[in-house]
Amino acid sequence: MNAARAALVTLLAAALGAACIDSYPQRMPGPLFPPPSSEPADDAVAEPTTPPSEGAAFTVQRDSDPVWVSLPGERGARLLAFHRKRERVPAGTRVRTGAGGRAEILWSPDASSLALFDECRVTVGDPARDEPLVSFHDVTRALLVLTPEDRIELVGGARLAGDPLETTGPVLLESAANALLRITNESKRLVTVACRDEHLELAPGESLDMPLLADGNEPGGDEPEPQRFEAAGLAVAFQGALERSDEDAGVTLTAREPATVRALGVEVRLEPGGAVRFSGLTQVRGARPADATPRSP
Repeated sequence: MNAARAALVTLLAAALGAACIDSYPQRMPGPLFPPPSSEPADDAVAEPTTPPSEGAAFTVQRDSDPVWVSLPGERGARLLAFHRKRERVPAGTRVRTGAGGRAEILWSPDASSLALFDECRVTVGDPARDEPLVSFHDVTRALLVLTPEDRIELVGGARLAGDPLETTGPVLLESAANALLRITNESKRLVTVACRDEHLELAPGESLDMPLLADGNEPGGDEPEPQRFEAAGLAVAFQGALERSDEDAGVTLTAREPATVRALGVEVRLEPGGAVRFSGLTQVRGARPADATPRSP
C-alpha cells in the first residue's frame, strides 16, 4: 500500500511539473514581447523628429584639430573629439579653430558654407532675427561660399555680400601684415563690401586690403555728414542745432535740440538745453615765492 501511494504521488508531481512548464509564456532564450495594442490611443502625439530650432541650426565638421564650439549661454568652449567629427548646433554658437586646425560650417541643404583655417573665431547668427549669417572676430584664413541672402560681418564690422541673384564663391579672407584684412574674390560673380561710408565692389579676381581701424569699420547709417569747426585749436564735429560761445582756452556749446558733439576723442549727446565745454590743458602759473620783497643790491 505504501509503495502504491508513493508511485501515485510521484506520477502526480511529474504531471503537474509538465503542465507548469507548458503553460509558462516565455521560453529561454527568446524575449518576452508585450501584446500589440488593438486600438491606437486618440490622444497620442508624435514626437518631433527635429528640434524646434532646426531651421536655424547648422553643422560643424572638424577636419583637423583643434576645433572648439561654445553653445549659446555656455561660458566655456568644448573641444570636438576625433570620434565625433560632425555636430549639429543651433544659431548663436561660437566656433573657434587653433593653430593647425580646420573646420567647416555647413547650412545643408543651403549652398552656404564656410571653411576656417588656423586661428579663427566666429559666431554664427540667425538671419531670420536680422543677424548676420556669420560674424568674424578673428581670422587667419577662411573660404566662403555665399547665397544671395547671406550677409557676413567681417572683423571690424564691415559687411560682405555676394551676388544678389546667384551663389557666389569662393571668397578668400586672409589676415595680412600691418592690421590689414585681405579680401579676394575668387568667384565669377560680383562681391560687395560696405565699410563706413564706402560701398566697394570687387570684380572676379580682384583683391582688397582693408585696414582694421581702432574705432571699427561698421557701415555708416543714413545720418547726414556732421558739421565741423575749430575753436581755440580744438577740432569739433556736431550734428543738430547748437549755440556756440568761444572762450580763451576752449568753447561752450548749448543744444537747442537733440544734438551730438565730438571733440578730443569724446562723443557727447545733448538734450535740448544741455551744454558741454571743451578746452585745452589748463595754463598753470608759477607760484609766487614766500618772500616777494625785492632785495636791495
